[in-house]
Amino acid sequence: MSALYLTLFGSFGLYGPFVGDFLRQAGLSAASLPMFFAVTRLVRVVTTPAWTAWVDTKSNARDALLWSSVPTGLFFLWMLVTKPGLGWLVAYLLFVILRGPSVSLCDILALDSAARANTTYGKLRLWGTVGYCTGAFAAGALLERNASRAVIALTLAATVLGALSVHRLPVVETPKRGSYLKDIRTLLGQRRYVLLLLCSALHQLGLGTYDLLYAPWAKSHSSGTIAGLSIAVGGAAEVLFMLSGGPLLRRLGAHRALALAFVTSAARWVLLGRCTSPAAIVLLQLAHALTFGAFYLASIEMVEREAPPTVRASAQGIFTTSSFGVAAAIALAVSSPLVERGGLPLVFDVSAVCALVAALVAYVGLRAPSPTDGRDVATPA
Repeated sequence: MSALYLTLFGSFGLYGPFVGDFLRQAGLSAASLPMFFAVTRLVRVVTTPAWTAWVDTKSNARDALLWSSVPTGLFFLWMLVTKPGLGWLVAYLLFVILRGPSVSLCDILALDSAARANTTYGKLRLWGTVGYCTGAFAAGALLERNASRAVIALTLAATVLGALSVHRLPVVETPKRGSYLKDIRTLLGQRRYVLLLLCSALHQLGLGTYDLLYAPWAKSHSSGTIAGLSIAVGGAAEVLFMLSGGPLLRRLGAHRALALAFVTSAARWVLLGRCTSPAAIVLLQLAHALTFGAFYLASIEMVEREAPPTVRASAQGIFTTSSFGVAAAIALAVSSPLVERGGLPLVFDVSAVCALVAALVAYVGLRAPSPTDGRDVATPA
């Protein structure tokens, strides 16, 4: 499981933060990138729930992840042996369809693995951050030397190793399946689950813009190496929190932990839009420990608790889709006019306001007691 997280997120780190550079090589203009990214996020809105519904009704997370991993390797192989052009754009859309559910499926497998190994979800998930940081730093350094083909080759290698890791995972027995639609209605009737979707989507309006526009912005104010280093520093802070943040989350409770993460995000976006020195760009990434680490750990565990066992995959898929699909697509769609009006600082200021609203929703709406309240949010159910 650790190897899977390391290789899967390693491929994300190599390719994801600098995907705009590759798409510009394929013919997209800088102005059209946010809209193209918004379209790909909306594609995930359709494909991710379809994948996870198939897992809950017909298959299992391990086999579904394997089916999505193999064709993904073919995408990077295609990029490696062909020249940039329209084919890259079409292949990228296929990549989005195939890779959309991978994080949700990995999280389900990790929760099961953590329970079997008597460890915590965070201690498995941190290897994803290590892989992402390593990949991002390597990609930034290679692109600084115009070695884009090397980035693609390494991404292909990481994808293949990830598929091999999936193949070695055991198949976990699925609970007896009942009425899928009835169980989904039960899930969507959980007040805390719906409010979590709302506040996480508001928070993701900032993270979605950050994920795809931060690296080019940091690179423009420093260098590719500094951009990669800053992403790595943020990831390192996230790893440290996943290793040692369990007592803090337990002491705060889920609603306070999420509210703290969202308030920290608001401060981070305001400062990020105004800090342009390389040192400030790197140091500000330390806030990632809370803005993503605390947010993601608390959210994944809350989804696991609120979901009926028969629709676990769909519950994680809906969470991923609403946060990293719908909200991110909206953020990227509106970022272009905001950038034209006030530059990236205006985008981050709007994101800060949304994060503060999310903090209010989390603190007020998620604090109601439930039968599972008080359990360690860093420990798998």
